[in-house]
Amino acid sequence: QAPIVLLTALLAAGTSWSDRRASCRVAPRRLALRDAPAHAIQVLPGAGASLTRRVLLIRGLLPLDRPETLRWVPGIDGNRLHSWWPWLLTDGG
Repeated sequence: QAPIVLLTALLAAGTSWSDRRASCRVAPRRLALRDAPAHAIQVLPGAGASLTRRVLLIRGLLPLDRPETLRWVPGIDGNRLHSWWPWLLTDGG
C-alpha cells in the first residue's frame, strides 16, 4: 500500500516520473588526464579500482598529456580507449 500512497502523493504534487529522472542527471565532465583525481577516473566505463591505480602509477612515470598515451597503461586497449574518448580532454587540459 505504501507505493500506491507515494505515487498518489507524487501525482498530486504534479511531479511525474520523467521529471524525477531528469533532475537526477549530472552533466558529463571531461577529464584532464594529467590531474584527474582517482575518483573521477574510476567512474569511467569499465574502470575499477585496480585499473585506476595503474593509471595513477603510469601517470607518475609518464606524461599523460593526450588520451592516446593511455595505451601505455596495462589493461587499456583500443576498445576501452575508444569508450573513454568522449570523456577525456584531447589537449591534456
